[in-house]
Amino acid sequence: MQKNYEEIIKKVGLRVTPSRLAVLRTLHALNCPIDVQQIEDHLQQQGQTADKVTIYRILEKYEQLGIVKTVFLKEDKLRYELNDEHHHHLVCNNCGSIQAIHGSWLEAAEKYIENQYKFAVSEHTLEFFGMCARCK
Repeated sequence: MQKNYEEIIKKVGLRVTPSRLAVLRTLHALNCPIDVQQIEDHLQQQGQTADKVTIYRILEKYEQLGIVKTVFLKEDKLRYELNDEHHHHLVCNNCGSIQAIHGSWLEAAEKYIENQYKFAVSEHTLEFFGMCARCK
């Protein structure tokens, strides 16, 4: 579903620029955690330009505003994705594919932790690493 990214940018008080729009559209189009190099490559394929510094600045601002979140996947780089729904990831150690997973059992686990350990969870991340169906 294509969202109105111009409205999202305006709503958080930013000026709409081609680069800001392009970064959001790229995150939506690729629909998985991606790094800055992948964003830059995708923009070039679309005939748009934005250097890495500009992309980093846009992502930093989007993260501060809650539009984007950072994903850490045991790598020496950061990945980014839209912060539009809470989910977790399956990461293939062989091909590097990343798949989002959802489930009410994850919410139940969070509630269990809160009740069992009297711990107020404010946020969490969960990634599973292994082999995807194609690589097995």
